[in-house]
Amino acid sequence: MLLSLYGFGVFGYITASFASFFVERDAASPETETSSSADLAALRAEIAALRADLATDKGRHS
Repeated sequence: MLLSLYGFGVFGYITASFASFFVERDAASPETETSSSADLAALRAEIAALRADLATDKGRHS
């Protein structure tokens, strides 16, 4: 049982290493789009506006 857990751990480590290699390679490519801080700020502003809209709707229905 311990040997199988060790094997799963090693397999997970190797899989994570390959995944991080490919993600890093894709992020460095100029053709791929990655989310920037401007995109995240726009999403946060939209969420804040939706929350404010929901708060005003709750106030009207109370």
